[in-house]
Amino acid sequence: TSRDEAKESGLKWFPYNKGGAFRKWYGNNERLVNWENDGFELWNFKPAVIRNPTCYFKNGITWAKVSSGKINARIFKKGFVFDSGAIAAFLENGKTLIELQSYLNCVLANEGLKFLTPTLNFTIKEIKQLPYKPITNPTTKQTIEETAQALISLSKSDWDAYERSWDFKRHPLLTQDVQTNLLETSYKKLRQNWQAMTDQMKELEEANNELFINHYGLSGELEKEVPLREISLTCNPHYRYPPNRSNPFDPKKAEKRLREDTVKELISYGVGCVFGRYSLDKDGLILVSQGETMDDYFKQIPQPSFMLDEDNAVPILEENWFADDLYARLEEFLKVAFGAEHLRDNLAFIKKALGKDLQKYLLKDFIKDHVQTYNKHPIYWLFSSPKKYFNLLIYMHRYTSSTLSVVLKYLREFKDKVNAEIESYRNLSVNASDSAEKTRALKTLDKYSAIVRDLEEYENKTIFPLASERMDIDLDEGVAVNYAKFGDALYKIKGVNG
Repeated sequence: TSRDEAKESGLKWFPYNKGGAFRKWYGNNERLVNWENDGFELWNFKPAVIRNPTCYFKNGITWAKVSSGKINARIFKKGFVFDSGAIAAFLENGKTLIELQSYLNCVLANEGLKFLTPTLNFTIKEIKQLPYKPITNPTTKQTIEETAQALISLSKSDWDAYERSWDFKRHPLLTQDVQTNLLETSYKKLRQNWQAMTDQMKELEEANNELFINHYGLSGELEKEVPLREISLTCNPHYRYPPNRSNPFDPKKAEKRLREDTVKELISYGVGCVFGRYSLDKDGLILVSQGETMDDYFKQIPQPSFMLDEDNAVPILEENWFADDLYARLEEFLKVAFGAEHLRDNLAFIKKALGKDLQKYLLKDFIKDHVQTYNKHPIYWLFSSPKKYFNLLIYMHRYTSSTLSVVLKYLREFKDKVNAEIESYRNLSVNASDSAEKTRALKTLDKYSAIVRDLEEYENKTIFPLASERMDIDLDEGVAVNYAKFGDALYKIKGVNG
């Protein structure tokens, strides 16, 4: 998309470069900016300062202006806007652009920048001061380009393996080359693939260093080796879990953490399949546009092997009060994905990886991890009562003005179920055969009575008034604006609900 095409498209949101964490070659594509009508709102927003708009939407390379380490240049295609936090460079010749990226990511450029900018502030001024010797040898130019293309390809493949990527297809444990009936075996195969990717990336990075060292005649002066912590693949634990002063890198702990995070990401993908965001039967996003319905899902997935949730409301409760609670749906997901006969083994692997069983993770930790993954902009929203006895998850993109009525229905049904149990335990406490049985019954009565009080408070003060409003949301307003409309009804996110 050129700038003129963007202006004429009628679209509102466009990719936005804003620096980000240390990552070379490709990635950190996470943000969008409102550039509707050639950026009309931004031009008229007084605090905004728009510089070099003629360079918007061009092919280029970018890097963070302020870095805690070395410069890390990434390529991006046409269609991006950028700001001062993400310096961008543009050249007319695509091959020369890749050559510049390879140079900036090599040891030679980083050594030069140590002298030019000890503050690690990488502006265009410092980049222009780097000594640059044009490459005229066609064989060298071709080798540099081929090496860079391989590095970009590996980096993109790694970036796209995670939900944050706009080109995410499916969880890597569910890809054809690693998936088996046993999760543990699948993970071992995936880990081997990741190690091979990391090793290949390291070899290519060092080859790129060697090309420039030789071209500048600095053999023996600079070393080509690249430490593992600088191989910027998310699947590389040395990079993903960097050491600090109080926590040095421990390979065993890093491997354990990588397995845990991979299982959490599989659970997140499973939740996406429950809500119809993803499907086991088709790669990529399925239901993501506001107003899409079950019919839209079936147009893409006529005969789903795993059915999405019909009413976009999935309880997460301490006990199995509903047949369609999240734990039950994810058990079904695992059966379809890996085979029903292997469910017990796969649940045991999940428990080993998480350090707790799946139901406890869903109840206590899933929403925390989801909020962190999506940087306080969750797409799955948790309706949660004051004492956390009632928890129900919805998918923001499938929200309608009647969704809160569905939440209210589940809340009231849960309250009725608990009240029925209260009556049962009240009778048991009266007719108990011994004091121990009576004590247990009274203790359960106290617990269930506390649950009902929590549910009644949540219904009367929060959910019923909201459901009566039949409130709409607009996805174009973004997560934070929409989330804040629901106040105390939703899981508390610091700086968002308020």
